[in-house]
Amino acid sequence: DLASFTVPTLVIHGTADKTVPIITTGEVAAKRIPGAQFITYDGSAHGLFATDKERLIGDVREFLIADDRGTVRDTSASAIPLSN
Repeated sequence: DLASFTVPTLVIHGTADKTVPIITTGEVAAKRIPGAQFITYDGSAHGLFATDKERLIGDVREFLIADDRGTVRDTSASAIPLSN
C-alpha cells in the first residue's frame, strides 16, 4: 500500500530505536512512499516525543508549512482561503 500514497509524507525515526527498528520500518517506509521525506535522529530511541520534543515539533512544523518544492508557504491569516 505504501506505493499508493499520494499525499506528502514525513517519516521520522531514531537510529537507536530498539522497539521499532529503523531498518525494517522507517527506512522501508521512506523508500516505498513516493517522494517521502525521511529524517533520522542519530542516537535517539523510540520515544522521540519525550527525548527530542523540540526538534520533533520543529521538523513536523517545517514539513507542514513547506510545499512540495521545499519552500515555505505563506501561513499568514490573509493567505488562508476561507470557505463560505
